[in-house]
Amino acid sequence: MHKIRRARTLGHAILDRSFCSTIAFKMAATQRIDEASFHEIQRAFYASERVFPDLVVVIMSPPHVPSIGLEKRGGAGLCTRAFPDAWRHGLRHVARVLELSGVSVRYVPNSKTPFYMSILRE
Repeated sequence: MHKIRRARTLGHAILDRSFCSTIAFKMAATQRIDEASFHEIQRAFYASERVFPDLVVVIMSPPHVPSIGLEKRGGAGLCTRAFPDAWRHGLRHVARVLELSGVSVRYVPNSKTPFYMSILRE
C-alpha cells in the first residue's frame, strides 16, 4: 500500500513540475500570460486528477544562472536578457494567481538553481 501511495505522490510531483515549467516558459517566451490563460493550462494539466497544491515554492536565481542552464541544454539562442527577466516576472505573476486562489506561496531568493517553481503536497 505504501508503494502505491508513493507512486501516486511521485506522479503528482512530475505533473506539477511539468505544469510549473509550462507556465513559466509560456510567460518567458511570450512575455505575457493572463489569469484566464493560467487557469486554462491548469485545467488541461489536471483534467483527470483531483489534486490541488498545498504549497508552492518559487525558487529565484540571479539572472546569470538560468543562462548557464539554457546553454547546457542547447538553448543558447534564448539567453537574451529579456528571457530570464520575463521568466522571473512570469513566476511572480503565477505565484500571485495561486495566492489569490488560496495556495500558500514561499519564495527562495538568490538560489543557485535556474528559475524554478515547485509544488509541494502534504
